[in-house]
Amino acid sequence: MLTTYNSYLAHILIIVSRELEVMNNIVMNKQLLHEQYGITVDQEISSGAVNIYNGGGRVFMSFALNMEEQELQERSSLAYHMHNKGEKGVWLPLLNKEQKLLTKLESNDYVVCINEMEIPQSYEIGRELAIFHYRGRSIPQRIVFCSRIGKWKEM
Repeated sequence: MLTTYNSYLAHILIIVSRELEVMNNIVMNKQLLHEQYGITVDQEISSGAVNIYNGGGRVFMSFALNMEEQELQERSSLAYHMHNKGEKGVWLPLLNKEQKLLTKLESNDYVVCINEMEIPQSYEIGRELAIFHYRGRSIPQRIVFCSRIGKWKEM
């Protein structure tokens, strides 16, 4: 199943790795995913410190993160808001067994996310991006920590 996702996930990995401050190449392994999140992994794709896993027909991603907790909470709220508005391609941060977004591994904090999107036969990225931004306009709270308004040229 994961091989059908490879080209789509490669695109996601490029975007995610640009967005994150990846700290080093220590990665969360399959055993830790099972211990901390109850996730059983069948397959894995790695790109530096970002790993994508397939487990039980679902796709997960883990990565090291250097981010203030308020910004992570804000991004989590944004992700769940967009998902609830119908945006199925959003990676949703998961809580670990301690009900926290961050999992400590050595000296790094890690986040694990799930993507529940089924990849369509034809994927029109421009149309999807326009719909994504339209849905994002309805976010009820003020975005402080991760606002990119007017900064698209810098991205």
